[in-house]
Amino acid sequence: MTQRVGKAINNSTDKNKIIHGTFHSVGNRFLRQHAKLMDYKNNFSILDTSDSKDMIKAAIAETMGKPGKFFPKAAVLQNLFSLAFNRNGIQDMILTVPYHKRNFHLDQLIFSDYPHFEEYLETIIKVLATYRKKKKRGQVMDFDDLLENWLELLVVNREELPLCRQIKYILVDEYQDTTRFKLRFYYYYPVNKII
Repeated sequence: MTQRVGKAINNSTDKNKIIHGTFHSVGNRFLRQHAKLMDYKNNFSILDTSDSKDMIKAAIAETMGKPGKFFPKAAVLQNLFSLAFNRNGIQDMILTVPYHKRNFHLDQLIFSDYPHFEEYLETIIKVLATYRKKKKRGQVMDFDDLLENWLELLVVNREELPLCRQIKYILVDEYQDTTRFKLRFYYYYPVNKII
């Protein structure tokens, strides 16, 4: 994609100004440049799926000790947390809920799609809070945090971010695959030319 856009641009100076990548990679770049604004160090780590699952296991143990036989496994909670974030994450951010208290309306998701987990709802929400606190303390982010923290950076600090003011166009490849959460990024860039 970058090569195709580069070929379309005649001015070599403009070619050097292209910022490209997946949402996660561009978010990672912005967050590392402005980590201090988000109470992170710029050398924060990114959890892969396996590391994230291990941290959720630790959060379960810290929250409730040894879970019962039917309590959801870490991998299931990982999927639940991500699904809740991607469906409802923007609501908590708009309401300016602090990072460690955001649960992305996990209760609504469980009531509507996973009623067999209702009896564990309170504990699941506590596990999520513990998981989020552990990530922040450990200076680590999972893939959803990259998007969440990048969007929060834009919402709260966009006037202070010179790069945001320099962006003239945003090109989205595979737009049909863009989630509602990702669409919110376009509202917070001072750009009215989305291609």
